[in-house]
Amino acid sequence: MSDQNSLGKYLVNLPPEISSDDEEYMLANIGLFELQPVEMINTEIELFPKQTIPPSEPSLAEETIQPGPSTDLQTLESGLPSCPQRFKKMEENELQSLKENFHQSKSTKSNTKWGVKLFQEWCLESSDGHTDFNTVTKVDLNNKLRHFYAEAKPKHTEKRAQSMPQEHAGVYHKNSLKNVRAALNRHLTDINREIDIVKDNEFRQSNVILDSTLKMMVATGLSRPTKHKDIIELEDLRLISTYVFSNTEDAVLLRLKVWYCLAIHFVSRGLEFHHQLNLNSFDFKIDADGDEYVMVNHETTQKNIQGGVSSEEAPSDKFMYSNVAEKRFCPLSALKELIAKTDPNAKSLFNRIVKDLDVSSGASVWYTTQALAKRTYSGLMSDICKNAKCSKVYTAHCLRATAIQCMNDAGHELRHIMYMTGHRNESSIRSYNRHCSVGQKKITKSYLVENCNW
Repeated sequence: MSDQNSLGKYLVNLPPEISSDDEEYMLANIGLFELQPVEMINTEIELFPKQTIPPSEPSLAEETIQPGPSTDLQTLESGLPSCPQRFKKMEENELQSLKENFHQSKSTKSNTKWGVKLFQEWCLESSDGHTDFNTVTKVDLNNKLRHFYAEAKPKHTEKRAQSMPQEHAGVYHKNSLKNVRAALNRHLTDINREIDIVKDNEFRQSNVILDSTLKMMVATGLSRPTKHKDIIELEDLRLISTYVFSNTEDAVLLRLKVWYCLAIHFVSRGLEFHHQLNLNSFDFKIDADGDEYVMVNHETTQKNIQGGVSSEEAPSDKFMYSNVAEKRFCPLSALKELIAKTDPNAKSLFNRIVKDLDVSSGASVWYTTQALAKRTYSGLMSDICKNAKCSKVYTAHCLRATAIQCMNDAGHELRHIMYMTGHRNESSIRSYNRHCSVGQKKITKSYLVENCNW
């Protein structure tokens, strides 16, 4: 065959010994077969028969909105229904207010202000005047910090000498000097300066002076140990528990009782947790064993958990169990009673007591809708200690330290304690469970006396 492109015009006459199904063999040996011309047939197959579709009638929308000669896009858009605005537009002053109110806590702002004020006072006394943080160069600021870290001294040394030795009163605590550096660094960030006096290489020399100053204080005996929160002694804990659970028909005691129990069981600092609670903050549940417990159903701001972009999520399943064995000491019963005795319109869990309240008259409401002031919480632990006749007056933060120490003494793993407290690293939690309890100290001392003849 002279023209292979004309193969489609022929049919193949296969020899009898070759099967028509053997396509590969047939194609490979196509030249062996006799080709005969045949008449081509129409191989087009109509898969879908043509149907005559009548033209559709115009819809109501097409009839009513037909753009005429004078109709433009604006006219068409005006006929569409208006949608409510989804996103709230924020003005620049609103954005600044949002940043100022929530970016940093009140205590952090106060610490920053103190550090900047201290540095500016040193500048005023030691140089020509205040330092303009908006324009100061890295070189100039580094040189000033070199002198500042070595020369910074407290202002009221006479007053400080009343509570510490005279030589200690004339120098800052090591943590105070570190806090000043952190405060200055925060201030530079707040005013949008791309300067980091802690990590930038330009401030290496000033940081060397700070490090040398702290080491000099240790070598010369001027460095004071860090004073941590006291751990409440076991006997004082018994006195406190006996006092707050002594009377169930006392509005003041009921409020103190619930405040104390929440601080212990939720491992809070005592001053930053309670004022964020309201009457609907709790979910009462039953576990698989039939024991009742309560959980807080919303997040709360804490010192180490502010809720920002880089903040870790606070533990959401911290709980407080009921005391089935001793119903008189049951924290859940006290919480339920406080909620029941509070005006249902109250926005806070802890509120002022109704004026001229007579509990004996069977009053159903003991607490008003007026929440306690934040400063009131700072005196609650002091009132408890004095009325319970404890060996010393403890602060509210001591409750948190005591709860951590108790979990440590009970043999709880460090990761479980960190989960309850919200700490993110082990070094932070170790500052709490650093001491032996009184019982452990006595056992250790007895062992040394008996075995080492001390």
